[in-house]
Amino acid sequence: MGALLMKCSENISIYSICLHESTDVGDTAQLSIFVRSLDSDFNITEDLLEVCSMRSTTTGEQLFAELKNSLLKYDLTFFKIIGLTTDGAPCMLGKGKGVVALALRELSILGLESDLIISHCIIHQGNLCAKRLRMNNVMSVVVNTVNFMRSKALDHRQFKEFLIEINAEYGDVTYYSEVRWLSRGNCLIRFDSLYMKSNFSSK
Repeated sequence: MGALLMKCSENISIYSICLHESTDVGDTAQLSIFVRSLDSDFNITEDLLEVCSMRSTTTGEQLFAELKNSLLKYDLTFFKIIGLTTDGAPCMLGKGKGVVALALRELSILGLESDLIISHCIIHQGNLCAKRLRMNNVMSVVVNTVNFMRSKALDHRQFKEFLIEINAEYGDVTYYSEVRWLSRGNCLIRFDSLYMKSNFSSK
């Protein structure tokens, strides 16, 4: 990937960076640097730029130094950066010595406008929310309804004909399987679409 980015870096018009600092199983801090870029032909690419091992502490200055070294290594200058996304750690968002503050200071030193778009990654909150969310009350209704509609061949055929009459997006409902990956999402999406369509049509 590095060789490819080095080859394409001259054509990059603008790019944004996403940083994530975490600790691996060996208690070594790792800084993951992702880059999304737009080239002169309006092609958008998104890749993992580098994973940097932090052997000592992970202060904002050290993280920013690793970021600068990685950008320099792949010939990405601060003149083309338009966005920076980080998590909510103090070393990232600290007012004086966080990575964001140091990036803004670097732009100021280079005489660039501080139009850098700063984003706060919320994937951690979403992950915690998903762990706490209980889906049994929703899934039990959906699974029972789907099983009822598909339990008898005649009812199932009539239901599919009904979906054709109302021009539904899907021609049938899908069974839910706990084993298959993403089965819950697919089942809920299709059920919701058909429910809304049939509900509005009945009115």
